[in-house]
Amino acid sequence: MAIFIPGVAVSQVSGRVGGTVFSRNRGGAYMRNGSKPTVVTTPFAQNIKAILANFSAQWRDLTAHQQEAWREWATQNPITNRLGQSRTLSGHQAFVKLNARLSAAGGSPITTPPTGVAPDGVLPTGITYTASPEALTVAFSSAPTPADVAVQVYAYVSDSTGVSYVKNRLALVYTSSDEASSPLNILTPVKSRFGTLSTGQKIHIGLRTIDLSSGLCSTPAFTSQTI
Repeated sequence: MAIFIPGVAVSQVSGRVGGTVFSRNRGGAYMRNGSKPTVVTTPFAQNIKAILANFSAQWRDLTAHQQEAWREWATQNPITNRLGQSRTLSGHQAFVKLNARLSAAGGSPITTPPTGVAPDGVLPTGITYTASPEALTVAFSSAPTPADVAVQVYAYVSDSTGVSYVKNRLALVYTSSDEASSPLNILTPVKSRFGTLSTGQKIHIGLRTIDLSSGLCSTPAFTSQTI
């Protein structure tokens, strides 16, 4: 679904309207023809759909008091959408969002909203790839992370070194244990998602921390490296 900021006509728009997809990159706003996806069958997508459906169903099992607590928390913790606008989730959306994060990270589900703040983030300090023996690691600052705080790795592998704006293509490939040390070995999860790596490709990495007791996350930080 497209979202837009009203202007004289429309000053900003993002998403799909009919067969046209609106987006933006460093060069500014653009639009392109969109294709309607077929039935999603990838294991990654099916797993995410199952997680969202599971927690959406669990919302109905919460007490009225718990649901009201989530509504209040969502009101006090608005999110920023892809156009940079502040938006308030419903209590149901907030419950599903945080628990889906925890599930993907290997944490335990929560029935009451968090009371703390998001953990401090980490900064990627370098990506290292070697072909023989094959290895891929990403180093980060402020290691090790505190207890109950893990590092999540988002990645995208591009065949073109000219591609620089990939935030809409990054996929979660790895979540460390808590008290994570640097560097992280990410070869297997990256290859599982993107296939064989080869010289000349560009690896884009985003790192954020997640509190495994609350589902709250830091602001991500990004880096890239041509191999």
